[in-house]
Amino acid sequence: MKLIIVESPSKAKTISKLIKGYLIKATLGHIVDLPEDKMGIDLNNFEMFFVPIKGKNKIIKELKKFVNRSEIVYISTDPDREGEAIAYHIVERTKPKNYKRIEVHAIIKEEIKKALLNPRDIDYNRVYSQFSRRLIDRIVGYFLSPLASKIIGGRLSVGRVQSPALRLIVEREREIRNFKPQTYYQIQVVYKKDNLTFIAKLNRNIKEREEAEKILKEIKENEHIVYKVIEIEQKESSPEPYRTATLQQDASKILGISPEETMNIAQFLYENGYITYHRTDSVKINEEIISKIRGYIKNNFGEDYLAKKIRIFRRKKFSQEAHEAIRPSIISPNREPKNINLTGKAKKIYELIWNRTIASQMESALWKKIRYIIKAGENMLISEGKFLLFEGWRRIYPEIEMDIIPKLDENEKLNKIEVELLEKQTQPPPRWTESTLIKMLEKLGIGRPSTYAQIIKTLKKRNYVKVKNGVFYPTETGEKLIDWLSKEYPWVIDYKFTADMEEKLDLIQEGKLNWKDVAYEIYQKLKDVENKIKDNRPTEKQIEFAQNLSKKLNLNLSEDIKNDRKKLSQWINKNKPPTEKQIEFAKKLAKELNINLDEELLKNQKKLEKWIKEHLKPTKKQIELLNKFKEEGYEIPTEAFISFQKAKETIKKIITNKTNANKKPK
Repeated sequence: MKLIIVESPSKAKTISKLIKGYLIKATLGHIVDLPEDKMGIDLNNFEMFFVPIKGKNKIIKELKKFVNRSEIVYISTDPDREGEAIAYHIVERTKPKNYKRIEVHAIIKEEIKKALLNPRDIDYNRVYSQFSRRLIDRIVGYFLSPLASKIIGGRLSVGRVQSPALRLIVEREREIRNFKPQTYYQIQVVYKKDNLTFIAKLNRNIKEREEAEKILKEIKENEHIVYKVIEIEQKESSPEPYRTATLQQDASKILGISPEETMNIAQFLYENGYITYHRTDSVKINEEIISKIRGYIKNNFGEDYLAKKIRIFRRKKFSQEAHEAIRPSIISPNREPKNINLTGKAKKIYELIWNRTIASQMESALWKKIRYIIKAGENMLISEGKFLLFEGWRRIYPEIEMDIIPKLDENEKLNKIEVELLEKQTQPPPRWTESTLIKMLEKLGIGRPSTYAQIIKTLKKRNYVKVKNGVFYPTETGEKLIDWLSKEYPWVIDYKFTADMEEKLDLIQEGKLNWKDVAYEIYQKLKDVENKIKDNRPTEKQIEFAQNLSKKLNLNLSEDIKNDRKKLSQWINKNKPPTEKQIEFAKKLAKELNINLDEELLKNQKKLEKWIKEHLKPTKKQIELLNKFKEEGYEIPTEAFISFQKAKETIKKIITNKTNANKKPK
């Protein structure tokens, strides 16, 4: 038996339809990770202790069974850093006697056969790169997250990549807050010729209104003559094929689809054989496919629309160039968006990828740009227009914006319809959208294609940012975290440091750097944190809250309590007043039960919570369950039908007894 191991069941299903004679099994992603309840790293030698992820023991056991029965095992996990690490862990956990690693960049028959004919060994440099990435992320989070939580208050998370991304959002918000708008003036003139109206604007902005009104008067009183005509023809080169970041940007900007959803859809398209691997920062396409793209353009649009030379796109800064660009896995008319069996957002994403791939080898669009300089006394006004002379690659994209203006000759007198003085204000920089944030992260070298969507998801999940009307706003918690990191650990949110770290991970992958040296460098920056975590002083937030409570309730707060975190927490819990919602609920409950509610209870949260538990009636669901158990012969105390707490205790006791009874051997 020949076994192929992949990551996802849908990928396994697609491959099993395309090739025969192989058993295909899936791991469902990573099978092991560092433990959740401890660091899992020996900081003396950086040995990592991986354990099966919850629910994966069964999968590992099943894989081992099939591995033992197989004459050869082909490990076809994703062709990237994470996929290589998964392949390594599969070997470590299942111990195959005969195995090979294969890379499948497109789930189509030809690519799978090609991969099977060109197997390789596991790339340990790629594995070490993933180890280094995982280790650094763990120790940064493991050391700094509890310290941030302790100092700032709440349950906070610090991340090697997420925190610099948060800094971008916080800094932009503060730029906007501190921005002081400046008033300025513009003058524009509306003209008409050949039934076409067009606009010209004064060639500068004016700061003072008095000066603006003076120039307005001159422009109104003088003749308007075309002083100069400038015409140029300009080529607009076709766009490069998609890489992960640009696909996410366009999906967000054009389709309104979030980066996370875009990646999920792209994963589906890849696993079902529609596109090549979608986590890539490469813009290259292999020669065989380029030939097919050019043949398609020639047959469907004509020779004129084909780029004269094969278009080769330059490698981007920070690019790993490990894969091809994102492209359709097959280039042929029956794979055009209108001819494939896709619907909804999946079809829209596929159409973006198809159009961009075809456009990348099409001829440049040709524009004619016209600039008229118009003289009005001593003042110069500018009017600009542009026309499309040849569509080129823009034939793929029907929405083309053109600025139509009439033909004018030098020294021609113009018919002005209206002269306007416009009062305007300078604008602050715009807030980040998902699209522009990804563009900036890529520009700064923060993160990698596979991480952009996760970064944004984490920032939202941790409540560090909110999205309103498509733009990011930092929360108070997000700003406090950045302030603390800026003061105590500025290197964590330093853009250059984060980008340099990504480059070091690439150098590890290329075998040019030892992964443990990189881990050691980070650990040295965090050695002081352990003592700070053990420090028992309360947070500023705790002290402030306790002092306000002491003042409000006229309670004694000793220095001994104030300087001990545990004692202060106990003091706060003991004396904290109930919330308005709790008080309102207790009063309503007392009224329903027709009993008095002691005013003293309304001053202490702990006491009021206890009173509510004692007097709260059982829910409808609890009563139904109790009646069911009674019918089954269980003895139910009368109090259980009166008290919520007693009902809860009784139900729990019966369920535990039933569970234990079922566990007894028959």
